[in-house]
Amino acid sequence: MPTEAEYHWTADMLTASNTIPTWIVVGDNEWNDLEDPAQGWKWWQKYYAKFEERFQPAWKTERQPVRPENFAVVRKGVVFIGINLPGGRVHDASKWLVRLPQVAAWIQAGPHRRPMGTVRAAVALSQAKPFRI
Repeated sequence: MPTEAEYHWTADMLTASNTIPTWIVVGDNEWNDLEDPAQGWKWWQKYYAKFEERFQPAWKTERQPVRPENFAVVRKGVVFIGINLPGGRVHDASKWLVRLPQVAAWIQAGPHRRPMGTVRAAVALSQAKPFRI
């Protein structure tokens, strides 16, 4: 189990001398594969949630109200969608089955949707092997 200091260290490392806006998606090593996923989630939220605010990018980050860890950014006609679908162990199958439709709804009908012709590409960001239950 990583310590809180390790979460803090990683967040500081990704911020120090970095001028490039940075977003973080949820991964199994800092959440669901831990001995105590609830504690890992608290630290993830404390150190990594809304990480881009450390950089104050000129463009807006949109977040899903029901799952604020899911985000979307539109930059120069490219939509970047970050979703909470980590690989690894499913520590609570019932919560996972709730999260999957929420993620799908965010991708399909999120406020980041733009009229055809204004988006030239879309990139979905998640952690490895997201569809294992």
